[in-house]
Amino acid sequence: MELLGVASNQRDWIIRVLLPWQGASEKELGLAFECRPSVIAKGESELFAVGAPRFAARFNSPCGGFVNIRRLEFLSSTVPKCRTVDDVPKDLLPSLIMETKKESSPLGRFITRMLDRFSGYLADSLLRPRSDLAQQYQFLTAELGTSYGESPFQGTPFVQHISLGGGLCAQAACFMATCLLYEHAGAIQGIPQITHSLAKKLTGRDDLLLFDGLTLPHISDYFSQVRLRGDILGFPTKHTRDRYPGFSFEDWLGKVIRSYVRSGFPVIFPTDPGSLDPMYQRAARSYNPEVAELLASSLRVDPKRFERTLHALVVVGVDKGAGDSFLVNDPRALPFMQISKEELLHALPDFESLSFKRCNFCIPVVPERVNVPLLETISHDRNELHFGLIDAILCCTKNSNARSYCESHQLLNLYNLLESHSQLGEFFLIPPTGDHRGELFERLQELAGLTHDQVSVLGQWLSRPKVSQTWIWLQLIRSSEDDRLSAVFWRAECTDGYSIHSLIPTLYLGQMEAIDGHYLNDNGSADVITKSDTSNSQVASWHVKTHEIDQTTRFPELSLISSFAVDKFQESVRRWPKGIRNCEYYLLMQPDSNNEMDAIKYLSSRSDLPKAQVYSHAQEVLETAIKSPNSCIEQIIGVATYFPNLCFPARDCVSSISSLTYAIRFADALSEIQQRPVVLELVAGSRVHGVVEACLNIPNIPPYSNPFFGIVRSSQHTLQDFVSNLGEALVTASDTFECSLQDVTIAVEAETSNLCVLTSLRSMQDMAVEFRKQLPRFESQLGFNLDIGHWILNGITPAALREYPDVFRRVAHVHLSNQNRVCHFSDLPLLAFSQFQEQYDEWLGVITGKLNATDQIVNFSGFLSIEVEASDDRLLDACVRDSQLVWEGFCSRNFTRKGIS
Repeated sequence: MELLGVASNQRDWIIRVLLPWQGASEKELGLAFECRPSVIAKGESELFAVGAPRFAARFNSPCGGFVNIRRLEFLSSTVPKCRTVDDVPKDLLPSLIMETKKESSPLGRFITRMLDRFSGYLADSLLRPRSDLAQQYQFLTAELGTSYGESPFQGTPFVQHISLGGGLCAQAACFMATCLLYEHAGAIQGIPQITHSLAKKLTGRDDLLLFDGLTLPHISDYFSQVRLRGDILGFPTKHTRDRYPGFSFEDWLGKVIRSYVRSGFPVIFPTDPGSLDPMYQRAARSYNPEVAELLASSLRVDPKRFERTLHALVVVGVDKGAGDSFLVNDPRALPFMQISKEELLHALPDFESLSFKRCNFCIPVVPERVNVPLLETISHDRNELHFGLIDAILCCTKNSNARSYCESHQLLNLYNLLESHSQLGEFFLIPPTGDHRGELFERLQELAGLTHDQVSVLGQWLSRPKVSQTWIWLQLIRSSEDDRLSAVFWRAECTDGYSIHSLIPTLYLGQMEAIDGHYLNDNGSADVITKSDTSNSQVASWHVKTHEIDQTTRFPELSLISSFAVDKFQESVRRWPKGIRNCEYYLLMQPDSNNEMDAIKYLSSRSDLPKAQVYSHAQEVLETAIKSPNSCIEQIIGVATYFPNLCFPARDCVSSISSLTYAIRFADALSEIQQRPVVLELVAGSRVHGVVEACLNIPNIPPYSNPFFGIVRSSQHTLQDFVSNLGEALVTASDTFECSLQDVTIAVEAETSNLCVLTSLRSMQDMAVEFRKQLPRFESQLGFNLDIGHWILNGITPAALREYPDVFRRVAHVHLSNQNRVCHFSDLPLLAFSQFQEQYDEWLGVITGKLNATDQIVNFSGFLSIEVEASDDRLLDACVRDSQLVWEGFCSRNFTRKGIS
């Protein structure tokens, strides 16, 4: 427990608060934590330039799913000195600083505050509600278990925001909503990346991270960046309300939220945090008095701190019955908290005091193609109002000119239909493909109370070509007199109006009956407001050059990077699957035992160790791998390291330069012992220079009150510093310690975060230029590690690589693993997702072409290292099995493959 860096009060919180909240007891769970990848922990470790805490302590929940715990104690131990603004060189500080606090220790206070309160413990977790809530509510889930390297599992994402600064609840809400819609999203970003976009919007600058909340327009902008849609729904203006006398939009609040959530889409709801006490008190009352008081005190709101502040909740569940109650994920509290419609209305902020011109009350998150919301939205960039679907319907029924309008637009049937009902009906957002139609019909049958025959008729209409190819709103209208049911299909992808796709006037015992002998059919869509024509965008295709694979072609070999699943490297290689004869060794990275931690601290602080001691250490590691009982390892082909602050100026990363010097000497010793080349794989670090505390003066907004901010350096400066620091380590190893380095190649790896140095082929090209400019002496030994999974997530294709021949000629090593297409949740088996065949097969051809190419700047290792960081043995076995099957199958095929020649 202590080994993973989880504090005792974090463990107490799990036992006393989280497990009872999920309907489980400590007896049901041994609290066996394991080190596992975490998107949230990895992103937050970038803020402090520390590598090890990017993994979380994970345990499986008895209710299903898992919980990732931030290892705050470990974070504290890996950052021995808390930086203050006075520690930061003045040339790195932004010009917005008004004043500083000389005695501040922001990181120390951040860790202390998170350890002293019952919040901020949970990183990205995947959960299910306890049984009583699951029976009462329909809740949103996503199958992310596979992506996290666990068994397939449908769960609800949840994360508590860190307490650094005054906000981050909106960022946490954005993360949860995006995870729920990962199948439709273009990317999933961590909290720092979302926060960085806020700073750029507020200041127009790229050099800040502001630890504060997001405004509703910023949230909407974020979703557009990840290819989702987050329209800001609001109550209509007084002028609009006067057009529809007797109609209360407030009454529709619950119905609108229910419509989105029942259709499978989360809703982000801004609230006044001081008005959520009823929800918090109800949560506290479910515990014994001692725990209730602890929880209540932790959730108590400081009015001064949250004055003029919005707090974001995510609606993730709705009552299966007719009641207007919801389940919300509260990022400063707990998952699956119950709240009624009345409590949500009470929690709406005082928009007049916040200088809002209208009541923007929620942001439903839907796929990018869904352009038609239920209620009116405001375009914050142009300050324009746009009618929603309900507004359009009311325009046809409640407006005094509606009848003549409908007559002129051949919509009299619709007018008669809607006018005869006092209610607008129920709405369901239907996807364009048939992949999930069966599940959808079952849900409609359960939630809308439809008969089997009615569902059958709906299915026939939903299967029609024009309907099945587009997102549609299905509107169900019940007759108050004879309980007959009518259905209207509205196109949800219109960009300049609201058109009816199809109309079934009546669904009664499975029979379709017409009103006045007529009904609108699928052959002609009818206009409601303006004619709408949604054109399908063309996706540009690309072609790659092919090369021949014949009997003379050489193929790389498979290797394996040691896993963190076991305590010692010796135990690790003994458990490896048979057939893997080569390994890559983690050095000065994540420790798994106290002995290794002590050794790392010692070795990284002693770059002046005599050559004999470094040589002895390398010999011991090599013998451990080869002579371990049952080990099939024959050689260590590479060493993997990670020093995230190597992108800092040299004066700020003396320890990391020293550690890198030792790693280079270690790799050199391995190459001498084995009489073979060794690759030193080095991950490029973060552009975030650190978290400091000061008051900022940001133009066009009131003085920035939250004193915490992060310094983000430009890619150019961090890249130059990285190469300079790498050069210092190489020169010291070569000249001071007389390393030959003849058979050592440096392979720099790109990361998937946009706050890292290397994220694109262009940045690699720029680094290659720096290699040539700063380090001509070592240029033939400086290259890149082609991590296939990372490159795919960064949007790099084999076709794009052809445009950067210098990068291709510098590929020195390859990592092989799979991952979810939008986020690096975990390293996975190659066959875990169907995306494999097209993308990975093409990259295997590129690598084969690389091995057989002659015009190269650096030597290619000739190995594909299967990477499975912090995995259990089950996942490790699956990754190796898939890699062997796929690679052997690829090598055995004797025909033209796509790739680069």
